[in-house]
Amino acid sequence: QQSLIQTMSDSLKPNILFIVLDGLRSDKFHGSNKTSITPYLDDLIKNGTYFEQCISSAPCTVPSVASTITSLYPFECVVQDENVFTINQKLENYVQNLKNEGYTTYATYQEVIYFLGLDKIYDHAETYSVSSKLWNGLGEQIIEKLQNKMRGPWFYYLHLYDLHLLSYPKEYRIKNGPKEISDEKFGINQYDRVISAMDPWLKKILEQVNLENTIVVITSDHGTEVASYSGDLEDYNDKNIESRVHNPGTIFKIAQKISNSVPRKIFPGRKKLAKLYTDKIRSNIKKKMLPKLDEIDKNISQYKKRLMRTSVWGDSFVYDERFRIPLLILGPEIPSNKKIKQQVRSIDIFPTIFEAAKLNKKSLGHGKSLLPIIRDNPYEELPAFLEGAANSPKFVNKNIVGIRTSEFKYFRDKYDDTIEVHLYDLKHDQLEEKNIAKNNSSIVQEMEEMLIKLQNDQGFEYKKTEQILDIDEEKKIEEELRKLGYM
Repeated sequence: QQSLIQTMSDSLKPNILFIVLDGLRSDKFHGSNKTSITPYLDDLIKNGTYFEQCISSAPCTVPSVASTITSLYPFECVVQDENVFTINQKLENYVQNLKNEGYTTYATYQEVIYFLGLDKIYDHAETYSVSSKLWNGLGEQIIEKLQNKMRGPWFYYLHLYDLHLLSYPKEYRIKNGPKEISDEKFGINQYDRVISAMDPWLKKILEQVNLENTIVVITSDHGTEVASYSGDLEDYNDKNIESRVHNPGTIFKIAQKISNSVPRKIFPGRKKLAKLYTDKIRSNIKKKMLPKLDEIDKNISQYKKRLMRTSVWGDSFVYDERFRIPLLILGPEIPSNKKIKQQVRSIDIFPTIFEAAKLNKKSLGHGKSLLPIIRDNPYEELPAFLEGAANSPKFVNKNIVGIRTSEFKYFRDKYDDTIEVHLYDLKHDQLEEKNIAKNNSSIVQEMEEMLIKLQNDQGFEYKKTEQILDIDEEKKIEEELRKLGYM
């Protein structure tokens, strides 16, 4: 009898579809900056509640996703496993709690982020290759999965990397991209045109879902500067992509073949040699690219200058082009055609899902349900923590931490509050071009006090763990992340 009651209770719980459109920026999902043609997404916004000012915790996938599913900040939920960052499996997360609530959990994501540890979190995790996109087979694969009637109630995490096509050289993009990518009617730049190509596939995917009994979340892990590129900046970025391409020489290929054929016990220095080689690659790329920074025109706007600098060498600052992401929620009892301007955070998404689904588990970490603001009840805006975290310690990382409110953004060096101090008035300087820190010491002090309250006993430092990845795995991860523009 108790089993029957539990079965009936589970059948009343809504399914949950959680879609992450990797690299999609808020202003390119909805608003005056959007030039993509997305009739389906436009209709979805009319049928749900859209948050215009949702802020991610990090500018890259690994720290961002880890933060979202734990409602913790990256330095709290990510551990350093020698040369990569990965989610701390010892911490409680919302996916595990969904299992405890009777949900069967599924995930589909790109194989390059397998080291994040999602396969250990979900009941059923599937990966796809870096070349798979919605328009070349991935869309059909997802539809088939949904049609095969997943065991309910289900939670399905779907992470789409279509926009990372733009990190590849131009010739590859044109050859392997959707037909829309070369047609200006689908957007002002290739970024917007890829979004146009994604729209009909999102429609086909969601047509497989009973929206009357499903909570749908569409969001992103982080934004990207590429979304702002005009034609001249696209050309400039293409040249930089080509300059960063590294082709290993014949000697390296022979040495690698010999090294890989020798057992690790016989060749204990294999890992050290590989590290020396990859460090040499990075050093050569850096020597080639950094002089380009001095060639940037000093008379252009601060914003364009920043875009060009990031194209050359991607410093991990915490400007809004990386941190302001879309958040659309649809489902039972979620109001239609509602837009909320107040700042919310990505760490608030899962607490909102749990309350909307009427689940018992309390919020984890620092997350706070958004249902009160959705229902027009009083809601205190909380500051958003920002960190210039990377997917790997090897990648460009300036160790920046900060805090954001609807009015101001403040950030500085992680280890020294007197270095890289920035303060921006977001109401009057949306592009964050004028650093006003020097003349507003009282606001800086107020924001610094907010920031200090968020650190733990280790400050903002990552915990370290035993290495679980071998050298071949690390090399594969680094190679693919570099292709995706994360380096």
